[in-house]
Amino acid sequence: MPSVGTRLREARAKQGSTLEQISARTRISLKNLNAIEADDLNQLSSPFLYRSFVRQFAEELSLEYGGMASDVQAASSSMPQPRVPGEADLDAVRAEPIRQRVRPDFRWLFPAAIFILIVAACSSVTAVWLRFKPVAAKTSTITVATQPMAPPAATPAAVQLSAPARAQQPIAKPVIRPEAPLAVRREVMPGAEPEGTIHIELSAIEPTWLSITADGKQTYSGVLGTAETKTLESHQTARIRTGNAGGVNVVFNGKALGTLGRRGETRTVLFTRSGYEVLEPSAVMELTRLSRNGE
Repeated sequence: MPSVGTRLREARAKQGSTLEQISARTRISLKNLNAIEADDLNQLSSPFLYRSFVRQFAEELSLEYGGMASDVQAASSSMPQPRVPGEADLDAVRAEPIRQRVRPDFRWLFPAAIFILIVAACSSVTAVWLRFKPVAAKTSTITVATQPMAPPAATPAAVQLSAPARAQQPIAKPVIRPEAPLAVRREVMPGAEPEGTIHIELSAIEPTWLSITADGKQTYSGVLGTAETKTLESHQTARIRTGNAGGVNVVFNGKALGTLGRRGETRTVLFTRSGYEVLEPSAVMELTRLSRNGE
């Protein structure tokens, strides 16, 4: 089978075209066209240019490039790869490796000398101090020995606790206690005016439920929060019922009565212009029934 260059040359001769005409139309130099027709691939710079030039040459002659693509690929594979510019001279160059000259670094000498001087100075000062320290201690001891010693003063047993023992003792915290609860069932206020009014001040120590009735009418029912106060004015009677008798303090016509009872205790107290009375549960039920019948 004829080579790629022979087929291109024969096709060009049949068409009557010259290499100059092909070069003018394809912009391929005459040198490269002659090398392609002569199959002298050493004249071409790279396999890539050879395949490109052959494709353009065949298309210019209206030849099918696919029929000769395998021959073009086989021919181009035998060509050496192009070298990088200057690569041909690398084999001849045998340069000696560059050896870096390491210069000695003496910058550490100055800090080291300063450190040695400081250590030497500290050692000298310490030696002088240790030398004169026993003399000073001896003189101080003689001076103290000539002075009379005062007898230790007697201290109470409670004060003679050591510092660790005093530190371990717990510090007593102040305890805020409510005033004493009502301990009587009935009390008549001395000097009370029958024509006067009933004035009651309630202050909550902790959240307490209250039900207040003045002259037979309920004026308040709810929970009195901590530190909240409630003032009650009545002409004839006032009844206070609480679910936490120890949670509220009472001041009746300017006199502090304390709490209504113990903490968590349910209690009902009836106030009149002449005094007050702690009602029994049966009396509370009877009073409630009479109040409902009177409404």
